[in-house]
Amino acid sequence: MEHIKAKALHAIGTTAARRYALAGDIPTFAEQGVSGFDVPAWIGLFGPAGMPAAAIEELSMHCATALSDKDVATKIERLYCAPSYQDPQTFKTFIATQSEAMRGLLRAAAN
Repeated sequence: MEHIKAKALHAIGTTAARRYALAGDIPTFAEQGVSGFDVPAWIGLFGPAGMPAAAIEELSMHCATALSDKDVATKIERLYCAPSYQDPQTFKTFIATQSEAMRGLLRAAAN
């Protein structure tokens, strides 16, 4: 973002369906006529296969607590990321949806 703010680079659009609050002057591709293009940037926390449900819930609780802390949120925002929490089931559904979308994108690009 520093290069964009310094006008060394020109951002042509964001890949998510909505503008990022931290880069509100950069339009989305959808706003520019590229429909069906929703590829948000995200970071997630994963554990090993077979991780006990109790450990998942405890880790999830600690993540939710940390992300609700104003100091933590500010530090994340300084990295031009928007802190957000999803419970384990919601995140699992999100991953499945994103994986399917990427499969479709890769299939279309291969043809």
